[in-house]
Amino acid sequence: MPEYIEKSEPVTLPVIALHGTVAFPQITINFEAGDESAATAAKAAAASTSFLFLTTYSENLEGGEETEFPFYRVGTVVRIKQMIRTPEGKTRIIAEGLVRATVNAYRTILGYTEADLVCRHVDMPDLGGVQGRAAVNEMRRAVEKNMRLLPAESTDLLNTIRTMKDPGALADFIAAHILVRPADKQAILECIDPFARAEILL
Repeated sequence: MPEYIEKSEPVTLPVIALHGTVAFPQITINFEAGDESAATAAKAAAASTSFLFLTTYSENLEGGEETEFPFYRVGTVVRIKQMIRTPEGKTRIIAEGLVRATVNAYRTILGYTEADLVCRHVDMPDLGGVQGRAAVNEMRRAVEKNMRLLPAESTDLLNTIRTMKDPGALADFIAAHILVRPADKQAILECIDPFARAEILL
């Protein structure tokens, strides 16, 4: 199996938890800060580094278990590109996905949620070599096989998929734009190994 190199980096960032949406590295996301806590977290991030941790409300709490932080523990560190105040008084955010991160601890601070994270950077020499190219080709074929299920306006999406060569990034892109269920998207996000990620997607 081709090797990839994982680098870990600890960081503490403000958190916004999304409903039914999963953020991925290298993909721009446009979302609304759903409550005052989220808006406060966005302002705190914008006032410091512009980095923010996006996670998703978990669908998998057992037996209706209640918890102060009902969020997945794997999400994406993003950089805020733009914050817009809507006519309805809501905060809309455009952010660029940067890297996967795993949560060590959540806490409430100054009216918003903060998390201690470990960022998970993956470097893959030669895009995975022969196995990387094979994985990319399989994912492209799987998408093209299911083209009839995609909206008619998906031409640009398909063109992008046909040009991408990094198997891990391609799996993320397909998951973000084609998969429907948030839990399926989350399963891809939680897979650090780019080749295992491609297998799960397929």
